Amino acid sequence: MDNCIEASIDLGTNSALLLIAKKNGKKLEVLREELRICRIGEGTNRSGILNDDAVNRTIKVLKEYKKIAEEYNASKIIVGATSALRDAKNSNTFIKKVKELLDINIQIISGEEEALLTYYSAIQTFPSNAHSALVVDIGGGSTEFIIGKGDKIKDLKSLRFGSVRLTEEFIKNNPPSEKEIENLKESIIKHLSVLHKDSWRGDCLIGIAGTVTTVAQMIKRQENYIRSEIEGFEIGINELTSLIDKIKSMTTEERMKLPGLHPARADVIVSGALILNEIMNYFGYDKALTSTGGVRYGLLLRENF
Repeated sequence: MDNCIEASIDLGTNSALLLIAKKNGKKLEVLREELRICRIGEGTNRSGILNDDAVNRTIKVLKEYKKIAEEYNASKIIVGATSALRDAKNSNTFIKKVKELLDINIQIISGEEEALLTYYSAIQTFPSNAHSALVVDIGGGSTEFIIGKGDKIKDLKSLRFGSVRLTEEFIKNNPPSEKEIENLKESIIKHLSVLHKDSWRGDCLIGIAGTVTTVAQMIKRQENYIRSEIEGFEIGINELTSLIDKIKSMTTEERMKLPGLHPARADVIVSGALILNEIMNYFGYDKALTSTGGVRYGLLLRENF
């Protein structure tokens, strides 16, 4: 149905993002967006289960999002859950609880589908002179890679490393030690080694999701998130390296005060920024274009592709 209002929720390892939009074919008119850091995947990398505190935080956010969607008379609420729920042994228990309490259906999407949805939402960021692009979605528990041109996808892959997963695995000190940073970087490079550079390098690099938009906002020193000012912003490798050099020596508490950084991302932003930096180094990009799209957009657009 054209011009109908729908809501989508991207339930990631670190954050839950709400999109309410009016649909018209392959175009979305954004009516409202919300971000909450509920970190449903907290500790999942170690324990293999969703802990009670994370579950309760997330249910509280989903309840809030349902109320907002109802205020806009959204015809449906589509919820896509990614890495944390893919990995957790008790995901079905959580999904049943949400259904019982809120009458919301949660679908766990595969890493490949997550990559597909990400790509569909990033198409609008393609430069007009680019023949192909590598789209990268740096999440909390996984990172997706998609190479394509226009709406044609050449290949896609989901790898099990992300800002939360790597932070929990490698960072024990506050601020992190040089050894921890080196071990983290080595892990990223090892993960990237499965991607053949010649096959995966596009004419441009497009970064998508919270880590990339946060880095862009921090480089701009922009206190408030303004989508129109972040969409298409070029992150230079030198600017990114300078930012990392600055934040890796700061404590989490010190980072919380930085303009452009959501306080709840302060403990994982070093890992996230390092992932982006190592991707740029690995493929030889001197800049990355910022896309403000993501899974939440793909969830509403996928039936049109």
